[in-house]
Amino acid sequence: MANSRTGAARGRKPAGRRAFVWASVAVVAAVVCICAFALGRQGGRGAYSGGSAAIQGNTLLPGSQFGQFPACTEAERELEKLLRGRDEDFDLALANWLVGADVPQFADLTREAYFKQLDAMIHQVRQDMERRREVAKSKGKNPNDPDTRCAIFCGAMIKLGFAYRQEFAQHDLTPLQMRGLYADANNTFLAGLLRTMRGSCVSMPLIYVVVGQRLGFPVHLVHIGKHCFVRWQEPGYRMNIETTAVDHVWVTDDDSAYIEDEGMKKDQVSGNELRNLSNREVIGSLLFIRSSHWVMKAEQEHTRSWVDLSRAFHLSPEDPAIAKTYAAISGHYGLKPDQSVADLERLDRAARAQIAAARADGIPIPANVFGGPLVGEVGGPLTQWQPQQQQTGFRVDRHQPPNSMGPVSQWNNGSSGAIPGVGGTVPQVPGGATAYPQQRPPGPNR
Repeated sequence: MANSRTGAARGRKPAGRRAFVWASVAVVAAVVCICAFALGRQGGRGAYSGGSAAIQGNTLLPGSQFGQFPACTEAERELEKLLRGRDEDFDLALANWLVGADVPQFADLTREAYFKQLDAMIHQVRQDMERRREVAKSKGKNPNDPDTRCAIFCGAMIKLGFAYRQEFAQHDLTPLQMRGLYADANNTFLAGLLRTMRGSCVSMPLIYVVVGQRLGFPVHLVHIGKHCFVRWQEPGYRMNIETTAVDHVWVTDDDSAYIEDEGMKKDQVSGNELRNLSNREVIGSLLFIRSSHWVMKAEQEHTRSWVDLSRAFHLSPEDPAIAKTYAAISGHYGLKPDQSVADLERLDRAARAQIAAARADGIPIPANVFGGPLVGEVGGPLTQWQPQQQQTGFRVDRHQPPNSMGPVSQWNNGSSGAIPGVGGTVPQVPGGATAYPQQRPPGPNR
């Protein structure tokens, strides 16, 4: 597209040119507003410190675990080394640290401090579980029963005291809220959750998975549509755990609760939705989170976002949100598998020039177009963009637990009595702080 600063100097171009600019801006708005989902300091942190222009040009290395764009910081090289091992041996606590280590917002958080706090939490959970096991035995419960072990673990996790960020507690976020969610790394990275003790459904399931993995429990990250949750699964037992409720735990063995809450039908579930993610796919999701952070923060870094999106797709190609975002970005900007970081930076500069040209022509830029203003800064909210901002299947606001009534059971915090939509009475908890789950009959996905 011709630079419209030049066009403006020569007089206004025909309306068709302006429509073409708008069409281009429309795609950017849809993709960038949607692009999201879902963590010491490394000596290589400075490799990215100057922004996207500081990324070194890449040559695809044989067997690169990141695909098109191999590691270029010390943290990324360590993460790539981890990915060369067996999936079941991946340390997700370490992976979360390595993904967050290059995020400037965590520059004051050392690796030692991160693991010290995490290890202290794991120790607390282990001690609390031991106490709860003794109480369970005193009440005639078998502490080795999967249902009991799952209840005890979740009760101990709740006692850690994490809180949910209520400002994001709605099903469909506005563009401004979405930008706020991902721009602040404390909202979506595990390091941010540990620092603030407040998180979202992007970060809160991660602490369950990381702690559970360290304790040897069969916990897995699961996602569907806009939401993430945790599943405890072992032979003969399978339970979905909602981690965003902080004074009790919602559980269900029936996946349809999440399908219904996402407004989906069973035949719309695709890719790796509703199945236990491999550790490799979890790391892909972490890179997707980081990709979203780069493009939503104030000093938007689109090249870095594209690089991480490519890596996320390489690691988790069956994730519908990652795949759709990757296809949309690649299709709009003409990204190709043989391009280098320098090529991406050239495309970034060209796209920024188009946005600047549209501004020079007096064309209002929709909210969250990259390089564009927030809602209200230019002409106020643009409601005609809402359908594009809410496209189904893009994980941009995975933050709200399923409906608390109906198909989702409750571990009530010490209360008893009937639960609407479930029936029966909640048994009292071993250890007092958390109740056993009110079980539903085994569902078709058990």
